[in-house]
Amino acid sequence: MSFSGRGFLVDGLLQNPPAASNAVLTPDAGMPAASNHSTAKVGELVAAEFWSELSEQVGGLREILESSSGEDEDTGLETPSPEDAGDGDVPFIFTPYHSGETSNPSPTKETRTLFQRIYHERVDCLYKILHWPTVIQSIESLHSSTIKSPNSQSVAALELSIYFMALCVITDDEASFLGINNRRALLKSYLRATERAISEANFLQCPNMTLLQAFVIYLFGHRTCNSTAISWTLLAIAIRVAMALRLGQEDPQDFSPFQLQMRRRLWCCIAIQDIYYSLDRGTPPMVRWEDIGPSPLALKDDEFSPSFVPTSSPASYGHSEVTFFIMAIEATKCNKRMMGIPCKTESGWLKRQEAAQEFKQYMERICADIGEDAPPLAKFTKYASVSIAVGMQMVLRRPPYKLGLGDFQPVDDVDILEIATKLLQGEVQIKSPEFAPWKWKSWPPWHALAVVLAELCSRPWVDDFDGVYAVAVKTFNICAGNIADSSSGKLWKPIARLMRRVQRRRESFLSTPSSGPLPQSIDNCVKKIGTMQATFPPPSDGVPVIDWPTELNIEDFLTIEQSQTTTEYEDPQLNWFNFMQEVNFEFSFEDNITWG
Repeated sequence: MSFSGRGFLVDGLLQNPPAASNAVLTPDAGMPAASNHSTAKVGELVAAEFWSELSEQVGGLREILESSSGEDEDTGLETPSPEDAGDGDVPFIFTPYHSGETSNPSPTKETRTLFQRIYHERVDCLYKILHWPTVIQSIESLHSSTIKSPNSQSVAALELSIYFMALCVITDDEASFLGINNRRALLKSYLRATERAISEANFLQCPNMTLLQAFVIYLFGHRTCNSTAISWTLLAIAIRVAMALRLGQEDPQDFSPFQLQMRRRLWCCIAIQDIYYSLDRGTPPMVRWEDIGPSPLALKDDEFSPSFVPTSSPASYGHSEVTFFIMAIEATKCNKRMMGIPCKTESGWLKRQEAAQEFKQYMERICADIGEDAPPLAKFTKYASVSIAVGMQMVLRRPPYKLGLGDFQPVDDVDILEIATKLLQGEVQIKSPEFAPWKWKSWPPWHALAVVLAELCSRPWVDDFDGVYAVAVKTFNICAGNIADSSSGKLWKPIARLMRRVQRRRESFLSTPSSGPLPQSIDNCVKKIGTMQATFPPPSDGVPVIDWPTELNIEDFLTIEQSQTTTEYEDPQLNWFNFMQEVNFEFSFEDNITWG
C-alpha cells in the first residue's frame, strides 16, 4: 500500500473509531469471552482511550506523508548531534573514572611544539597515520579560535594522543635533557586525558576518521609503555570501527584523492598493529589479507594536500620519509597472504614460500641504494627490512600461533636454529646510536627465543651450542618482565618450561651442575618473573658473537644446511606444535609434567 493510501486509512480510523468493547477476560483462559473470534471487530479488543491517544500522537501524519518527496528530505524530527548522542553516562572503554575528573594537562605553546616535534621525528616517520601539515593546522586552529567547530572534540582527542605518544617514545633521561620534568607523572596524566577525551567524544557511538586516528595512536603508545594485553584487546575495537567506516572497502568515487589516501594510510596502520599485537600474544591476526585492499601511494606529506590530484607517474624506490611505512605495509601483506594460504599439501607450502620470496625481492629493491653514508632513518629501514625478511622465514616454518590440524610442515635444508639465534643476537646487541630515536619500536622477541629453545630440546647437545645457549639466556632475562601479562603466564610459562628443559639437557651433557644457582622447580621460576635478572646464568660472562655479519644479507641465513641430525631426540616440529598448544592455555604447575 502506498504512503498516500495509508494516510487515508489512518484518517478513516481517526474519524470513525470503533466502539469500545465490554469484553470480560475469563479467569482460566485469559482471553475475551467471545464465541466467535473470526467475527470480532478491532473495537472489541481496543479501548476508546487508545483512539484518542492515537489521534493526538499522529495528528498531521497524512500531510507529512503527502509532502514527502524523497527519503533524504527533512522529516521534521530533531536529529541528535554526536555530542548529544549517548547523553548521560559516557561509555568508557578504558579504566573507570568519575565524572568530576575533568582536568586535562594544559601545556604551553612551547611544550606543545616540543611534543609535536618528538612525535614527528620518532613516530610519524615510521607510521604515517596522519598528514602532518593538516594536523598541525587543525591543532593551531583549535587553540586560536574561540568558536568550537563540530570536529573540535575529535581534534582535541587527537592532539592529546600525539602528546601521550611523544612521552612514550622518550626515556626519562631524554625528558630531563629536554626540560620535561617528572616524565612518568606526565605520562600517566596524558594517558588518562587521552582516554577521557576519546570517550567523551563518543568514539564508540559516533566514530569518525579523526577519532579513530587518535585511538590508533593511543594503542601504539599503550603498547610501547605497558607490557599488558590491553592494547591487544582494544585493537579489536579499532578494527570494528574501521570496518564500520568501511576503511579498505570504500568506492574511490565516493572520496576525494586526499581522503582516499588518508583512509588507506589509517587502515594499513591498523593492519600493521594487528600483526604486531597478534605476535605479542601468540594469537592469529584478525584482519585477513584480502581485507586490506590497495596500499596508499608512497607520497611524502609535502607531495599532496586536500586539493591533491593524483598523477600516473611510477613509484620510485628511492628512500624517503614514507619508505619505512610502505615497507611495513608490504611486510604485513606478505605475512597475512603467506599465512592465509591453505597449507594442507605441498603446493600450499610452495605458494607460501613464493610469497616470502616476493617480499625478499621487494626489500632488496627498496634498500639497494642505501649505503653507509645514508641518513639514519634510511639505514634503520634497511636494518629493519633485513630482520623482517629473515623473521618471515622463521614464521613460515614455525608459525607464532597454534597450527591448524593437518597443516603440511615440510622439512627443508634451512637451519631454523641458526636463523632464530641470529635474530636474538641482533636484539641483544647494542644498536648503532643513530637508531636511538626509534629504540621504542621493539617488542620482546619471545617467538625467536621459543624457537631456539625448542630446537635445543630437539638436538643432541654439542659444544657449539654453548654460544647459542648464552644468547638464549640473555634474551630470556630481558624478556622475563616485558612479555605481555608475563605474571599470568599464559605466554611466558611455556617458555619457562622450555628453558628448564634446555637447562636439564645441558646439565646432562656437562655431567656437572651448571654455573650459578638453578631454580628448584618451574613454579619457583615463574614466581621470579618480573624481578629475575640472572635466574639462568650464561656459561661465561657476556654474550659471545656468533658470526653476525657486518653487512647484513638475508642469504647468510637461508643457505646454511643443517649440520645436526634430529633423529636421536625429539622431532623439532612436534616440539613446536606441543609448545604452541600450551600458549594461552590455562594449566597448573601442580600437574604431573614429563620433562623429556
